[in-house]
Amino acid sequence: MKKLLLLLSLCTLAGYGCGQALPAPAKTPAVDATVTPAKAEATAKAPAGVLDGVWLPEKCEYQGKDELEPKLKEALRLSIEKGEHKLYFLTDPAKMIGQRLSTAVLTVDEKKGTFELAMNDGQRKGEKVHGIFEITGDTLKLCYGPSTEDRPTTFAAKAEQKGVFNEVWTRFHSKK
Repeated sequence: MKKLLLLLSLCTLAGYGCGQALPAPAKTPAVDATVTPAKAEATAKAPAGVLDGVWLPEKCEYQGKDELEPKLKEALRLSIEKGEHKLYFLTDPAKMIGQRLSTAVLTVDEKKGTFELAMNDGQRKGEKVHGIFEITGDTLKLCYGPSTEDRPTTFAAKAEQKGVFNEVWTRFHSKK
């Protein structure tokens, strides 16, 4: 557990993607912090944006190292809907009940394959990142870093790249 918390602490340098500090477990989640399978299915079908949907983490690289521990892979969910980016930590993955970690305004340029995030709340409230994305079927690739640095141009998070994350997410489909 100590190793997991150390890795998560390293990942919170960005605080927007798959690298997040584990929150204190909540006894009962707030109403707006619950992702239900019905909401996830509706979100996945929303035509509002190319990135809209609920996403499960597959890979998270930071400074050349894979930072996605198995516990995080099971518990993190990314919800994108109509320009809002929300990251959740599921306290009960089987029931899809969790705690919202952060929200951000997402601006996407589909033609260029670029995006920007402006953090509304969470550990990095007020900060901005920019990056590139690629979506193929149900796979979403993101590579991003601080807006004060050059925008990444390839899907890589090399050791020498300051604050850059390279992530792969898979679209969530509810079981019918």
